[in-house]
Amino acid sequence: MAVKAAGGTGERGNITQRAGGLTGRLLLQQKTVTATSFHFLKKFKNTRTGMLRPTLRQFVRSAALCLLRVRATYSAATVEVLQRERVIVCSNHVSLLDGVIVALASPVPLTFGVDGDFSRRSKVASRGMAVLSWLGFGAVVPIDGNSPFGIRTLAKALEHGESVMLFPEGRISETGRPCVEQPGVTWLVRRSGVKIVRIRILGAERSRLFAKSGDKFWPPIEIQF
Repeated sequence: MAVKAAGGTGERGNITQRAGGLTGRLLLQQKTVTATSFHFLKKFKNTRTGMLRPTLRQFVRSAALCLLRVRATYSAATVEVLQRERVIVCSNHVSLLDGVIVALASPVPLTFGVDGDFSRRSKVASRGMAVLSWLGFGAVVPIDGNSPFGIRTLAKALEHGESVMLFPEGRISETGRPCVEQPGVTWLVRRSGVKIVRIRILGAERSRLFAKSGDKFWPPIEIQF
């Protein structure tokens, strides 16, 4: 009887071990299935977002330009250069809307050099720039007049084949007329050897909300490429 009892105990131990092994394998398979499902759902979500983003970008572009009363005009030569070459896009600077207008109207994404103090101080501006970047309108590089890191980052962007955008005057015009340009653009041209594409913003200087010498609340604006 003692022998049988020992045998029974050993058999129960074997059954317990087999059951434990089976449970472990089931748990491992469950974890594998869960991980696979998670990666599939994540990939599906990223794919869906990637497919929707161009449509959303086009909607935001059309709606925002219409809301801001912006009319964009393009020359075939400028569009061809922007699409085929890395360049430095330069514009006059007459209002707080200028960067947004250029980003929305540009035929290609640009890397923008923006005032570091403004981008850090204004939460609305920083979040707005983050949204525009996420939608694919371009990237943002903070520029500090007392530090060379921002302008060097733009130089690296040009080296990597990207086009950059700067307001050479470095500040919003008090009168709406052109101001003296800062030396940053000249340095970039010498460093990279690329050409400058000049664009122009008209009408934004008349905004009482976003310009310094405005006389209208919501003036029509034109951007010329």
